[in-house]
Amino acid sequence: MTLTIKEKTAGNLARTVQLLNRTNQFTCNGLRVTEKSLSELLEQDARIFGATLTDDGGNHGEVLSLLVDAVGNIRNFAMSCRVFQRYVEHVFFVDSGSV
Repeated sequence: MTLTIKEKTAGNLARTVQLLNRTNQFTCNGLRVTEKSLSELLEQDARIFGATLTDDGGNHGEVLSLLVDAVGNIRNFAMSCRVFQRYVEHVFFVDSGSV
């Protein structure tokens, strides 16, 4: 498996909004967001990270989103149920510490 972690920008937030708003995803707080609200947070020095997963079975696309506010608090975290029990969140939090 290959997990690719990237910082998101205001121009590519559609999948982030999908992940953070779906009720069937693993979310940490259930708060709903819009592209506009995320863009406004980015303007206030928040950071958004996404992760895509590929493996022998193919590309699973963006499977994880994380919103960190300007002071470093995690505001939202969501992970696709497709990758449960694959330790994606473990790798994400260990590897993204250097971003």
